[in-house]
Amino acid sequence: MQGEHANTLMTLREREREIAELQSKVVLLERQPAKVDTVTVTKPEIRTVVIENSEHIENLQREIKTQQESILKLREQLVTECIFWLVYWC
Repeated sequence: MQGEHANTLMTLREREREIAELQSKVVLLERQPAKVDTVTVTKPEIRTVVIENSEHIENLQREIKTQQESILKLREQLVTECIFWLVYWC
């Protein structure tokens, strides 16, 4: 059971690290100057880097939210395991 607890804690730390990395990417994208590029797709279409960055930022923010929800579940699992061990040893 302690190994399971250690694995859960490691997963929690990994998720927290991933969130920090994603948040730093969001900050970098938000600080980039607005540029305009022409992108040719199947049919001619003009998109700005600002729009593409906005989409990327939204994707990263969704990923951050998913990771934060995962961390919350892991923390709840850790609390449950700790309570089990407290009850078991007392």
